Amino acid sequence: MGILSDFVIADSGSGVQIGESVSPIDSWPTLQAKGVETIMLATLYCAISGKDYHNDLQKSFELVGGDKDEGPWVFEFPRDILGCIAGLDASNVHDVAQTWQATEEVQMDGWSVDEASEFIHALSVHASNAVTAERSLYLWLSL
Repeated sequence: MGILSDFVIADSGSGVQIGESVSPIDSWPTLQAKGVETIMLATLYCAISGKDYHNDLQKSFELVGGDKDEGPWVFEFPRDILGCIAGLDASNVHDVAQTWQATEEVQMDGWSVDEASEFIHALSVHASNAVTAERSLYLWLSL
Protein backbone atom coordinates (compact mmCIF):
# COMPACT_ATOMS: atom_id res chain seq x y z
CA MET A 1 0.00 0.00 0.00
CA GLY A 2 1.38 3.41 -0.94
CA ILE A 3 0.94 6.91 0.35
CA LEU A 4 -1.38 9.23 -1.55
CA SER A 5 -0.10 12.80 -1.57
CA ASP A 6 -2.38 15.65 -2.57
CA PHE A 7 -1.07 19.21 -2.70
CA VAL A 8 -4.07 21.42 -1.97
CA ILE A 9 -4.40 25.17 -2.48
CA ALA A 10 -6.85 26.64 0.03
CA ASP A 11 -7.43 29.60 2.30
CA SER A 12 -5.31 29.84 5.42
CA GLY A 13 -6.96 27.93 8.25
CA SER A 14 -8.54 25.32 5.97
CA GLY A 15 -6.57 22.37 7.34
CA VAL A 16 -9.45 20.88 9.34
CA GLN A 17 -11.83 20.96 6.35
CA ILE A 18 -9.19 19.43 4.08
CA GLY A 19 -8.58 16.71 6.67
CA GLU A 20 -12.28 15.84 6.66
CA SER A 21 -12.24 15.37 2.89
CA VAL A 22 -11.96 11.94 1.33
CA SER A 23 -10.96 13.52 -1.98
CA PRO A 24 -9.61 17.08 -1.76
CA ILE A 25 -9.47 17.40 -5.56
CA ASP A 26 -13.29 17.56 -5.54
CA SER A 27 -13.25 20.84 -3.59
CA TRP A 28 -9.90 22.60 -4.03
CA PRO A 29 -7.22 23.07 -6.71
CA THR A 30 -5.09 19.98 -6.16
CA LEU A 31 -1.94 18.41 -7.55
CA GLN A 32 -1.91 14.67 -6.97
CA ALA A 33 1.19 12.54 -6.43
CA LYS A 34 2.15 9.31 -4.71
CA GLY A 35 4.66 8.72 -1.97
CA VAL A 36 5.70 12.34 -1.38
CA GLU A 37 5.82 13.24 2.30
CA THR A 38 7.34 15.96 4.46
CA ILE A 39 10.92 14.68 4.57
CA MET A 40 11.00 14.54 0.77
CA LEU A 41 9.67 18.10 0.61
CA ALA A 42 12.30 19.24 3.11
CA THR A 43 15.07 17.66 1.01
CA LEU A 44 13.56 19.25 -2.11
CA TYR A 45 13.75 22.63 -0.38
CA CYS A 46 17.43 21.96 0.35
CA ALA A 47 18.07 20.95 -3.28
CA ILE A 48 16.54 24.24 -4.44
CA SER A 49 17.97 26.56 -1.79
CA GLY A 50 21.38 24.94 -1.38
CA LYS A 51 20.86 24.79 2.39
CA ASP A 52 21.85 21.80 4.49
CA TYR A 53 19.11 19.45 5.66
CA HIS A 54 18.21 19.36 9.34
CA ASN A 55 15.24 17.74 11.12
CA ASP A 56 13.70 21.12 11.95
CA LEU A 57 12.88 21.55 8.24
CA GLN A 58 10.69 18.45 8.25
CA LYS A 59 9.15 19.48 11.57
CA SER A 60 8.29 22.91 10.15
CA PHE A 61 5.40 21.30 8.24
CA GLU A 62 2.71 21.79 10.87
CA LEU A 63 -0.01 19.15 11.25
CA VAL A 64 -3.20 21.23 10.87
CA GLY A 65 -5.90 18.69 10.07
CA GLY A 66 -6.92 15.08 9.78
CA ASP A 67 -6.65 12.32 12.34
CA LYS A 68 -3.15 12.27 13.83
CA ASP A 69 -3.41 8.54 14.57
CA GLU A 70 -5.34 7.12 11.62
CA GLY A 71 -5.01 9.77 8.90
CA PRO A 72 -5.48 11.38 6.60
CA TRP A 73 -2.88 13.89 7.74
CA VAL A 74 -2.85 17.50 6.59
CA PHE A 75 0.32 19.58 6.82
CA GLU A 76 0.60 23.25 5.96
CA PHE A 77 3.62 24.33 3.95
CA PRO A 78 5.86 26.75 5.83
CA ARG A 79 5.93 30.13 4.07
CA ASP A 80 9.68 30.05 3.34
CA ILE A 81 9.53 26.57 1.80
CA LEU A 82 6.42 27.49 -0.20
CA GLY A 83 8.09 30.64 -1.49
CA CYS A 84 11.28 28.79 -2.41
CA ILE A 85 9.44 26.12 -4.41
CA ALA A 86 7.13 28.69 -6.02
CA GLY A 87 10.10 30.81 -7.06
CA LEU A 88 12.04 28.02 -8.75
CA ASP A 89 13.14 29.09 -12.23
CA ALA A 90 11.98 26.53 -14.80
CA SER A 91 15.46 26.51 -16.35
CA ASN A 92 16.85 25.12 -13.07
CA VAL A 93 14.36 22.26 -12.65
CA HIS A 94 16.57 19.57 -14.20
CA ASP A 95 19.60 20.49 -12.04
CA VAL A 96 17.44 20.54 -8.91
CA ALA A 97 15.93 17.19 -9.92
CA GLN A 98 19.39 15.64 -10.25
CA THR A 99 20.35 16.85 -6.78
CA TRP A 100 17.03 15.80 -5.22
CA GLN A 101 16.94 12.44 -6.98
CA ALA A 102 20.31 11.61 -5.39
CA THR A 103 18.89 11.92 -1.85
CA GLU A 104 18.27 8.75 0.12
CA GLU A 105 14.52 9.37 0.41
CA VAL A 106 13.99 9.80 -3.33
CA GLN A 107 16.34 6.91 -4.15
CA MET A 108 14.37 4.61 -1.83
CA ASP A 109 11.21 5.38 -3.80
CA GLY A 110 12.98 4.61 -7.10
CA TRP A 111 12.37 7.95 -8.82
CA SER A 112 14.27 8.69 -12.01
CA VAL A 113 15.65 12.17 -12.71
CA ASP A 114 12.96 12.62 -15.39
CA GLU A 115 10.20 11.69 -12.95
CA ALA A 116 11.67 14.03 -10.35
CA SER A 117 11.89 16.84 -12.93
CA GLU A 118 8.27 16.38 -13.95
CA PHE A 119 7.07 16.42 -10.34
CA ILE A 120 9.22 19.39 -9.33
CA HIS A 121 8.02 21.44 -12.29
CA ALA A 122 4.35 20.64 -11.56
CA LEU A 123 4.77 21.38 -7.84
CA SER A 124 6.57 24.65 -8.54
CA VAL A 125 3.77 25.83 -10.84
CA HIS A 126 1.14 24.74 -8.28
CA ALA A 127 3.02 26.50 -5.44
CA SER A 128 3.32 29.62 -7.57
CA ASN A 129 -0.45 29.54 -8.12
CA ALA A 130 -0.98 29.40 -4.35
CA VAL A 131 1.35 32.35 -3.75
CA THR A 132 -0.25 34.40 -6.54
CA ALA A 133 -3.72 33.70 -5.11
CA GLU A 134 -2.47 34.61 -1.60
CA ARG A 135 -3.51 31.21 -0.32
CA SER A 136 -1.83 28.44 1.60
CA LEU A 137 -0.53 25.15 0.26
CA TYR A 138 -1.31 21.98 2.16
CA LEU A 139 -0.07 18.42 1.90
CA TRP A 140 -2.87 15.88 2.39
CA LEU A 141 -1.51 12.39 3.04
CA SER A 142 -3.47 9.17 3.15
CA LEU A 143 -2.56 5.49 3.21
